[in-house]
Amino acid sequence: MSLKQFSSWFPLDADGVAAHAPEGAAALQVRVAEGLIEYASGQASAMVFYCYASDNARETLQKLFADELAEPGARGHGELWFRYIQGDEVLETLKRRMHKFQSNFGEFPLFNQPDK
Repeated sequence: MSLKQFSSWFPLDADGVAAHAPEGAAALQVRVAEGLIEYASGQASAMVFYCYASDNARETLQKLFADELAEPGARGHGELWFRYIQGDEVLETLKRRMHKFQSNFGEFPLFNQPDK
């Protein structure tokens, strides 16, 4: 996979993570499968989470989303999907996306917020 090109979207469930999440470092993006989340700016987005897994993206998703893997939709926003990007400088790519998200929507993605 080339730099700055995300993978396809995969279900954020036990089978999807086991089959598709990389076992190496990766930047991860998570979205709601259907619908949109309204943010502070009054705009809506399907994106709900971004992170960088420095060692193992599969294990990171399994740890951070254990509730969703056990029961899709457990967080009350329906099923979630994930995608990833690997390669040099993906942490910088992720930082730029997070900054742009916060600038556009007035806050961080739903599951990146400290109280969520």
